[in-house]
Amino acid sequence: MASADPSSVSSNQAIDFFEIKEIPGRGKGVVSKNDIPRGTRILAEGPMMTICMKSPASVFTQLSHNYQQLSPAAKSLYDSLNHAPPSTVIPEPDCSALSSRHDFACPSEHPTLLRILATFYTNHFLLDDLSPYTAGLFPTISRFNHSCVPNAHWAWNPTRNRMTIQTTRDVAADVELMIAYILVTTWTYKQREAALQPYEFSCGCEACLNRELGSDERRARMAETGERIAKFVDGAPTREELEIARDMVGGFLEDYEVEMLAGREGVAKCQQAAEISLEMGELPSAVDWAERMVERMRVCFGEDHGEYERGKLWLERLRASVGSGGPSVGFLEESEV
Repeated sequence: MASADPSSVSSNQAIDFFEIKEIPGRGKGVVSKNDIPRGTRILAEGPMMTICMKSPASVFTQLSHNYQQLSPAAKSLYDSLNHAPPSTVIPEPDCSALSSRHDFACPSEHPTLLRILATFYTNHFLLDDLSPYTAGLFPTISRFNHSCVPNAHWAWNPTRNRMTIQTTRDVAADVELMIAYILVTTWTYKQREAALQPYEFSCGCEACLNRELGSDERRARMAETGERIAKFVDGAPTREELEIARDMVGGFLEDYEVEMLAGREGVAKCQQAAEISLEMGELPSAVDWAERMVERMRVCFGEDHGEYERGKLWLERLRASVGSGGPSVGFLEESEV
C-alpha cells in the first residue's frame, strides 16, 4: 500500500495545542501548551504508510517496499520513532520471512530490517473502516504515550482519511496528553500489564499505581456487566429483562465515568440503551439515551466523522417520531446517511 512524504501527513494545526518534549522516564511525549476544553480536536494526521496485515508473512515485503519509497526526510522521521525490542513485537512469520530472504544474501542488513519491522509493529494503528487488517503508521501520533486513564482518544476518520486525536476531558496547560494503546475499559491491572509487556514499559497511571482505590473491581465489573447485558438482549427478551438490561447499562456507565474513561465503549452502551428503550416502546427514553450517545460521539470522534453524522440523523428522526407519534427508527446504516 502507498507511502507518503511527512509534509503531507502531519496536519499543521490552526492552533498550536501541544509540543513534543522529553518526559522523565518515558522518552518523548506530548504536552499541552494551553488549557484545552473537552472534545477539542488537537490533531488530524494522515498515515505515512499503510500495510495490509491479513497475511503476517507479507507484512515484511510490503514494509520493505514502502520504506524504500519514503523520501530521505520521511525515512529520518520513521527512524526517529522509538520501538520495542524486535523479539517481543515482531510475529514469527515475519521473522521467518526475514531470515529466509536475508540471512545469507545480505546479513549486514538484518539489524536494519529488524529495526524497521519493530518500529512499525510498535507504532502502528488499525484503520477500522477499511478492514480489521489494515494498519497505518502516524509519526506524530506515535509520540503520544499510553495511559489506562487517557485524556485523549484516537479514531480513524474515513471521511478525511486522517487519524484524529480529541481530548476527552478538560486538560490544563503543561499536562501530558495520553491515549490508550490497548483495551483498558474492561481489563484489570494484570491483564493490561500482560498486554503491555511486549512494549517493555510499566504504566504509571492512576489506575495502575493506586489499585487499592477500587479500579480493578470497577473494570472487572464492567466486563461482567457487558456480558450480562448481551445475554439479556440476545434472543427474545421479556420487557422485564429489557428493563434490567437498560438499568445495567446505567451501572456500566457509572463505573465508566468514575474511571474517567471515554471512547467507543461508552458510545456503544448509550446506543444499546436507546435501542432497548425503542424495543420497549419508550421513545422519550430512547431520545435521552441517543442524545448521550451523540454527545459522546462528538467528544471522541468529532462532528465531521461519519458515525457522528449517522448518530445525529438518528437522533433527529427519533425526536421527530416523539413529536409526531409516528413509528420509531433503528440506528442508521452508513448507506442511509
